[in-house]
Amino acid sequence: MIEPDAERVPLYQLVASEIADSIVAGRYPEGTLAPSANVCAGAFGMNPATAARGLRLLVARGVLQPQRGVGMRIAHGAAALILAERRESFASRRVVPLVVEARALGFTTASVLALVVRYAERFGLPTDRTPIA
Repeated sequence: MIEPDAERVPLYQLVASEIADSIVAGRYPEGTLAPSANVCAGAFGMNPATAARGLRLLVARGVLQPQRGVGMRIAHGAAALILAERRESFASRRVVPLVVEARALGFTTASVLALVVRYAERFGLPTDRTPIA
């Protein structure tokens, strides 16, 4: 059963997030059937209408594709789409505030990059400089 966190995220968004996590992790491969609203409701301990709302959210984002009489399929390119959305969200939620604070503290771009590299190495992040789309 999903428990709402301190931020009070709606349950249907938690369902969508759990399914998206599973798609990225490869537990739901692209082109296969997604779990139904009833399956999600049972797994997450909620009303099927709430689970269906989470599935509709993924349809609206292009992650799931409804297939009449069959259910919902994981869209081709769904994992890449989810990762692109998450990278953009990461930039706006984490990187932008970092840069704003660094500017207020008098950091240079080079010093911020050096700081990030130092911590990235400490936590085992690859140092490949290939840009991420």
